[in-house]
Amino acid sequence: MAYQGNQNLRSANEKIVYTPEMKKEFIRCYSDIIHFGEEYCHIITIDEGKVKIKFWDFQKRMIKAMYDPPEYRNVEGQMEKKKFLIVLSPRQVGKTTVSAVYLTHYAIFNEHKTIAILANKEKTALEILSRIKMIYEGLPLWLQPGIVDGGWNKQSITLGNGSRIIATSTASSAIRGYTINSLFLDEFAFVPPQIAEEFMNSVYPTVSSGKTSKIIIVSTPNGMNHFYNIWIDAIRGKNSYFPVKINWWEVPGRDDNFKKEIIRNQGITSWNQEYNCNAGESIINIRNKENGLIKSVSCDELWKYGNKIFDK
Repeated sequence: MAYQGNQNLRSANEKIVYTPEMKKEFIRCYSDIIHFGEEYCHIITIDEGKVKIKFWDFQKRMIKAMYDPPEYRNVEGQMEKKKFLIVLSPRQVGKTTVSAVYLTHYAIFNEHKTIAILANKEKTALEILSRIKMIYEGLPLWLQPGIVDGGWNKQSITLGNGSRIIATSTASSAIRGYTINSLFLDEFAFVPPQIAEEFMNSVYPTVSSGKTSKIIIVSTPNGMNHFYNIWIDAIRGKNSYFPVKINWWEVPGRDDNFKKEIIRNQGITSWNQEYNCNAGESIINIRNKENGLIKSVSCDELWKYGNKIFDK
C-alpha cells in the first residue's frame, strides 16, 4: 500500500514481513551510520544524476561526531558524552548531504523524537528537508517506519514511529512550545545577532534539559558573533559543544590552483571567510583580562587561536 499513490513511500499502517536478511541489515544500519549512508542513501549530481553517497574522510569524521560524540569530564568529574556539536565548515563541502543523512537516520531509528531544522532563511531549512525527503524516498520500504496521514508536507515529515522533522527559519519564536530532541541549526553565523541571542535564550533551556537531547550547529564564519562565541568557547573547552573544523584542502580536487582561482575570481576576503573558515583580515584590538595587555590581531588569528592568541 503506497502512501498517497507514491510507490517509494509506505503508509504507517502498512505491514512489512521481514526476512532474516532484512532484520540483519536493519540492525547493522542502526549501529553503523556510515554503512547506512553509503549503502542506502542517494543524492542527485549534475553530471551523474542519482548516485549512491560515498563519504569522503572528513565527511565521515563529521557524521560520526553527530552520531557518536566523544566523551568529556563534566564539572562533577564524571565522564559523559558531549551533547552538542558545532561544525566550522567551508562552502560546498557536502555538509548539507551529510547532515541530511544523519537526521534521516536519527528519525528512523529513534521513536517519538522531534527534530527541528532551522536556518538563517526558511528556504535554506526547506532545502535540507527536501534532501531528507529524497534520501527517505530512496530507502527500501523495509527501512522506512512509514508515513502517517498528512505527515508528508512542505514543512514537515511525521513517521509511524512517532518521530517527526520540522523545518523553519531561525526566529526567536520559531519553535517555541515544541519539545525538541534534536535541534539542527544551519548557517547560524548568518542569523542577525539579536535574533540569534533571543532564539538561543528561548530554546536552549528546553533542549538542554533532556539527557539525550542534541544541538548541532553547522556554519561558515561571518565575523565575530554568536556562532563565533560558541566556537571559541568550544575550542577552549568552556562549553558542552564538541568542535569539528572542516579544512578546504580536505575536499578532493582542492589544491593551490583551486585556491588561486577562487582568490582571483572572488577576492581574498571571500576566500578567507567562505573557504579558509576565517573571519577576514580586519585588525581589531583585544585586551587580556588577566594582565590588561592589549594586542592588535586580525579576525583570522582569533578564529584560529582563540584565547591562546596572547601566546603568539
